[in-house]
Amino acid sequence: MTGQDAAQALRTLVADLERKLTPAAPTPAPPPEGVAPLIHLLLYSFMLWESCPAEAEPALGRLYAAIIDPNELRVALPEEIAGWLARRDNAALDLAARLRAVLNDIYRREHLVSIDRLASTSKREAREYLDSLEGMPAYVAARVTLLGFGGHAVATDAALILRLASAGAVENGSSTQDTERWLERQIRASDAERTNLLFDAWRDVPAAKPAKAPAPRAKSSRSEAAPKATERRKPQKSAGPAPRSGARKTSRRPKKDS
Repeated sequence: MTGQDAAQALRTLVADLERKLTPAAPTPAPPPEGVAPLIHLLLYSFMLWESCPAEAEPALGRLYAAIIDPNELRVALPEEIAGWLARRDNAALDLAARLRAVLNDIYRREHLVSIDRLASTSKREAREYLDSLEGMPAYVAARVTLLGFGGHAVATDAALILRLASAGAVENGSSTQDTERWLERQIRASDAERTNLLFDAWRDVPAAKPAKAPAPRAKSSRSEAAPKATERRKPQKSAGPAPRSGARKTSRRPKKDS
């Protein structure tokens, strides 16, 4: 697949999503009391990472039901956070550890859990700040840069790459970083927000199942399946010299004497 083929496949895909889907919301609801809008966006983006809106929204709701403010997440253990999310698998523990590390790094820099100061910096500086936070996934940094600060970004994770690859828009197995950079070159800054939110909505659409391989043919019986051995022609017994012309044939059995 060439770059031109992938670019055309991406354009076709986005046009198809435009016809079929309504872009998702940046966050499912306004932030609760005591949660700043940008931290709310960051937390929801964490829930959406390698997931989908149908799972991310209830996960964020469970998180808010368990805490008073985001500062509690900063001091909680990863196992506690994973339990609040109602997940205890390795992926949930990794997410919880990363989220805790990001919030702690923000607190060390800002002396509170807030990234509001980034609104007064350039979009590039905001992205660099987010990328530099300990434990920050590139997907979350890109999504917050785009939806929180208006920077040009395409939030990319393995879940999105898998879908794009199935549509022929990227090579299967492409790295997150390479794919994000390529998408940013293909999607204009003015279209980035809508396209990202279309991709978010697409995550809720069940992925197409791969076509089933044809059923194997039934095995033939051994006599049918085995190749026939070349039969040896049995040598015919010689009947002796041909009788002379006009001579009578005699019986092979001698006559008994009377």
